[in-house]
Amino acid sequence: MNIPNLVQGIVIDAPNQVWFSDFTYLPYYGRFVYLATLEDVFTRQVVGWEVSIRHNVDLVAQALLNALNNHPAPAITHSDQGSEYRSKLYLNLLKSFNIKPSMSQKASPWQNGYKESFYSGFKLELGHPECYLTLGELIEAIAQQIHYYNNLRIHTALKCPPAVFAQRVLTTKQPRQLFSENWSKNEAPEYPRTVLSDPRRCLIPFSQRSNRSPLLLTNKLSAETQSV
Repeated sequence: MNIPNLVQGIVIDAPNQVWFSDFTYLPYYGRFVYLATLEDVFTRQVVGWEVSIRHNVDLVAQALLNALNNHPAPAITHSDQGSEYRSKLYLNLLKSFNIKPSMSQKASPWQNGYKESFYSGFKLELGHPECYLTLGELIEAIAQQIHYYNNLRIHTALKCPPAVFAQRVLTTKQPRQLFSENWSKNEAPEYPRTVLSDPRRCLIPFSQRSNRSPLLLTNKLSAETQSV
């Protein structure tokens, strides 16, 4: 089935017109943990996400459902041509919500550049995944980092955090007022603050900074993933 790129060249001037979707992998004690996210192209807000120890259709489908629990369905969702996004289950899920699928051309990662850029910065700010001793701590750190990205981190293109920009879209009819240079932290909604100086946020895996046994931590991971 040939799914065209529906977003190339279009003008996106409102929320929930196009969501970009992708997943990435995080190395964790000899295996990988996978993070799938969806981002509203207009507000740059992460509208939904999911973590799993497997990269399959369930991962991307649950991320979509999580997004739809809190946001109206977009007109289009765009992704690369990964098998997870081309599966019948995922395409039927999109169809059930009247969402049109759009895909980048093969060997054209720049056509999904929003997600490539997001994950690059996200991984840098999260730190090495092995800084977190348990899978639960890693997932909590991911949740906090996404919350920080949406609610406090000033986006270069928006001049304010994505959630603040999204709120402005709902409350103003003047597009020029959306890109204010005078945003202050007092305008941000209440949220649990992420402490960026947390020593767990590091670039060196915990196993390389202490005498703790990576095997012990891997065994912990195996036990925890049974409940994920």
